[in-house]
This record gives sequence, structure tokens and C-alpha cells, in this order.
Amino acid sequence: PNTSGNGANPGGWRRRLYDGGYYVWDESKDAWPAIHIFDWASPMLALMSPSVPKDLAQRYDQSKKWVFRCPSNNWRAELNHKSRINITTIVSSYATCKFFGYVPISKKTGSSPGTLFWTHPFVPKSYMPRLTSISTPAIKVFLADACKIDRGNPYKISNENYGYTTYGAWLDEDDVEADSPSLSYRFANAKSQAYRHRGGLNLLFFDGHSEYRIEGSSEDNNGFGSGSRNVRFWFPSGTDTSKLPSASNFSNPHLIVP
Repeated sequence: PNTSGNGANPGGWRRRLYDGGYYVWDESKDAWPAIHIFDWASPMLALMSPSVPKDLAQRYDQSKKWVFRCPSNNWRAELNHKSRINITTIVSSYATCKFFGYVPISKKTGSSPGTLFWTHPFVPKSYMPRLTSISTPAIKVFLADACKIDRGNPYKISNENYGYTTYGAWLDEDDVEADSPSLSYRFANAKSQAYRHRGGLNLLFFDGHSEYRIEGSSEDNNGFGSGSRNVRFWFPSGTDTSKLPSASNFSNPHLIVP
């Protein structure tokens, strides 16, 4: 995910990376193929449907209204991502934690599509975004219930990564001050929708099993959290939380993720 979806991101790099398949590039529209940056949605959509729309807006809309829509979710909102996807559609029902897609700074291979260029100091030096690098896949979340909307406007879908990736549900502040407008597990409007199943989340783990977890508190267990707020669910083992992009806003003690 560190090399593929990024290069196909609408509004991103001006370079043709894909031909055919579920990634379709329309030169006449300068339309890039991925639904979002860390693109797990397009490949899964292609595997589950005999016909995936070539038009990016139609494909995004199909993903929201069809296979990636929770039956409990009817919240509609507007998305406008640099005029590439200008539609009103269903708000994201699910999200994947983007922190599993970064690489350590020492593993960076370039600064353009096709290279490993999404790096950050929080990433453990031995980690790479591969299934074999997740040492405890039974306790690391791949997909989870979510609701990605703009913090200031609940009728607008957050543009960040098209709403399919998130920071995870570690913190449980009501209104964390951070750069992202779409902290779906933390501020009131989206939080109620993310925790739409009796106050809990359905979590799909990297080993393939799923669990239901109540909300819990990020302050439990000396800051490691409880329930869906358990820090170990949302970051690679060995992550230094003091170096996370929004670490300055965290109320929890700085932790090394188990």
C-alpha cells in the first residue's frame, strides 16, 4: 500500500502507473484510479463484483452503497475531492488503520510513486507493511466499523484519504484538537455512528478472525486502554506513541505499543 494507492491518488502524482484491471486511468480526464490513498477498497471491490465502474466517482459511490456499506448506516453526505469525486453518497461504514501502511525512515527508497516514500519516525525500525511483518496478527486490526465525516460539517465527508483510512480508536477524547477533521472515534457526531452496534465496534483482525468490542477507555491499564480503545489494536508492535503525527495532542502517557 505504500507504493500503489499513493501513486494512483486523484490530485496526486502526475504519472501513469496502471493499465487495465480495477485500476483504470483516464488520460482525457486526468483521472487517477484508486478510491483512496491506502487502497484496499478497489481490489476487494474487483474480487467481489463482475463489473467495477471505470469512472472513479461511480466506483467510489458503488463501494459506499453496496459491499462496503453497513446495513445500519444510512448517513448521506457530500464528498468533493479536488473536483475529482464530486458526489453525495453514503458515509464510510468501515475503515482501515493507516499506520500499518507506513515504513520506517531507514527503509525509504525514494520520493515518487513506485517507491517507499510514506515514512515516519514512529514506525519500528524492523517493520514493513507486509503481513509477515505483523508479529501478532491476531491482535492487530485490519478493518473496523467507522464513520468518516468532516468535524465541522456532519453533512460533508472528510477528504482525507477519501474516508477509508483512519487513526484508529485508541483515544476517547470528545474533541481532540488535531490536524485531521475526521477523527471518527473521538468526536460526538461521528463517534455515535462509529459505535453504532450497541456502543461497540466490530473489528476484523489481520489473521482473519473478527471480534465485537465495547468502547472501553483509553485511560485504563496505565494508558494502554481497554475494549476497542486498546492501543495494541491500532499500531504495529514497537510503535513509539510519542512520535505519532498527532502525539502532541494525546492525553495518554507516551507508550511503546506491545
